[in-house]
Amino acid sequence: MDSDMNHGIDIVNHLTKQFLCCAALIKMDFTVLGALDNCGFDLDLQKQILDNTINNDLIKRYPIKTSYQKSFLKLLMQEIEEDGNEIHDDLYAAYCRLISLPYEESVHYRHFLVENGTLSCITLKESINLISEGTTGLCSWQGAVVLSQWCAENKGQFFGKNVLELGCGVGLTGNYDLAFEECSLLKWTMPTIQSIDAPVRILKIFQKT
Repeated sequence: MDSDMNHGIDIVNHLTKQFLCCAALIKMDFTVLGALDNCGFDLDLQKQILDNTINNDLIKRYPIKTSYQKSFLKLLMQEIEEDGNEIHDDLYAAYCRLISLPYEESVHYRHFLVENGTLSCITLKESINLISEGTTGLCSWQGAVVLSQWCAENKGQFFGKNVLELGCGVGLTGNYDLAFEECSLLKWTMPTIQSIDAPVRILKIFQKT
């Protein structure tokens, strides 16, 4: 029984972390740690997943892409059906609410959970488009995600050092390093406001981050 409960917690934590940062759905693993072989997607587990993802207070305040939320929920319900379980009514209600929304906002948020003794969250405001206002600096690229993960795995490389990041975009990598508090000083560089290639919006988004 305790083993099944732990597996359920593992599923919820795993999916929550992937969902919050809008990880590619094609790479999302619903069978993490072999949990489905032990407890399956029962109604209680479905409710936990929903409350920690779509219905998360963080998502309500700083929503990720509506299209991503719909795709995630659709995939989750598909996995539940394939596992031979009944789908919780709240999942249907959440999906109906999402598909009834009138339009997609031009900006959304992504949330990156960082574990360093305690769990902290980096929230970034981004454009929904890879290229916006003539720049690619209004969203986090996969390279920044990979670099952030490398920095976390090699944080000793930065201990007590001054770090200058050239072209920080919305600031994922820099904030990731600061979360581990290994850098004694971290400086970001961005295009100046006077530059015709530097939308003021980048600076405003970065300031909020």
